[in-house]
Amino acid sequence: MLGACNHVAGLLFRVEYAVKTGATQTSSTSKLSTWNVPKKKPDLKPMKVKDVVWTKGKYSQT
Repeated sequence: MLGACNHVAGLLFRVEYAVKTGATQTSSTSKLSTWNVPKKKPDLKPMKVKDVVWTKGKYSQT
């Protein structure tokens, strides 16, 4: 247990230094989720299923 106190003290000094020098930043888990924001709103118009025209895709035959 002798070395554990030294490690705790060292950690506390490091945390104090980081706060004093402004080296702390907000973690990404503490921020609002920005990765789920779409680039732009898609230009889609809602319609009833009965009004949808269902066609089979045509693919090139090579």
